[in-house]
Amino acid sequence: FSFLLFDAKVSDGGDDSSYIERAWSLLHEDKLPYYQGPGYPIFLSIIVQIFGLNVIALKMFSVACQFGFVWFTYKAFVKRIPYTVLFALISFISFNHFIQYYSGQTFTETFFLFLQSICFYIVFKIIDSIKEGQGLLDDLKENYLKWLLFGLMFVLLSISKSVAIVAIVAVIMYFVLNKNFKQVVFVLVSFFLIRLVYQYISTSLYGPSNSDQFEMILRKELYKKEAGYEDFGGMIDRFFNNFNTYMSLHIYRIMKLRGEAYELI
Repeated sequence: FSFLLFDAKVSDGGDDSSYIERAWSLLHEDKLPYYQGPGYPIFLSIIVQIFGLNVIALKMFSVACQFGFVWFTYKAFVKRIPYTVLFALISFISFNHFIQYYSGQTFTETFFLFLQSICFYIVFKIIDSIKEGQGLLDDLKENYLKWLLFGLMFVLLSISKSVAIVAIVAVIMYFVLNKNFKQVVFVLVSFFLIRLVYQYISTSLYGPSNSDQFEMILRKELYKKEAGYEDFGGMIDRFFNNFNTYMSLHIYRIMKLRGEAYELI
């Protein structure tokens, strides 16, 4: 289905061509694309290095990410949920037109889903490795490679979409609720250790970030800084408005229960 729906043209959306431009700038102008997250452009720059500005090659990377997304989703959940549920899930993410659209584009969505599926797989492997009564050092010695991979993948996730930083909070909450406090320590140390290494290398090579993502999130209007910043109540209102948009519109579009022309009133 990825190949059947493959579109060899750059869309008119704008962001997809921007990611290609940022990959080119990283490769030829030494500009790390801090804005909107450098994760995806970093990997696109590898494709540009090998194939040049070949749109089909760049989009084939998204197809590869779609395959990886399906495969690691299967590996993460196999033997954890009933097979009927698992294969319904695999079928949905394989055949759904909304997801498959991104597998033929140079937007970041398919790349992000691929990273997210790997993160699920790693977290479940760590959960499987938990042994009651095992000491902190013994646990670290046995699972240090898993925790290094955990830190690496969650840092990649967080620099691909800024909002993905909350994924760490979700993992911490899981371990706290299950009273696995050693794992909470490992989560924090592995993530922030890799993140600090990334910050040091990126700043040393490309200079400090020229884009404060958190500051931009707090603006009332993204492209009008003079409009001021949201207070706590404003952020709560924004959350529920966004929640309403996703639950009342986008999910129905994904499930093909509402047309693209449908708008919220």
